[in-house]
Amino acid sequence: PWRIVFTGSGNLPSDKNLFRDELREKTLVFTKSETSVDLPPDQVIRVRSLREAMENLYARKIVNVLVEGGPCLAGELLKENLI
Repeated sequence: PWRIVFTGSGNLPSDKNLFRDELREKTLVFTKSETSVDLPPDQVIRVRSLREAMENLYARKIVNVLVEGGPCLAGELLKENLI
């Protein structure tokens, strides 16, 4: 499975296991802002919206996403009719 991270601010703690564990190569970060995450450029994708991120995932043949997040992410997904 892929680990997908959505961030509007791009503010992610690069020292966490999230970017250093065995799933590092299977991690994608979608961001609306610049980020300093230590991942290859093809794993950090600038997008304007969650819809654009979902379209990118679909193009990669990723069609099922389990979302774990707070009310902001859930609200955005609902607002965009993505769930």
